[in-house]
Amino acid sequence: ACLRDEFVAQLEEIFQERASSPRFSATAKEQAKQQIRTPIEWAFENHLYTWKLHLKKASDERAMHELWVHFTGVLNRHLAHSGHRSCLSQTESQALFEEEWQSYEASYRTR
Repeated sequence: ACLRDEFVAQLEEIFQERASSPRFSATAKEQAKQQIRTPIEWAFENHLYTWKLHLKKASDERAMHELWVHFTGVLNRHLAHSGHRSCLSQTESQALFEEEWQSYEASYRTR
């Protein structure tokens, strides 16, 4: 916001220098002065929105990686305990998933 305001101030200074000509009416000068800020505001809002999208993407990627690490760890522990020979019924796998999801969700909320 500071850079935006600085730039708008510079634009207004330049505008004052160039609009000092008597060929411009006071109304035209005021209208142009009010419109100076608009493109800068649009650029600022667009940049801010883009930055938020990049931040959200990075955050989502980190959360997805942590989710992947958690659940591959669960599966690896299960396979290590079972000697890579057992299988789970659908009910058992759903119960294990619910239990691990609650564990993951709790750890995620504490971060």
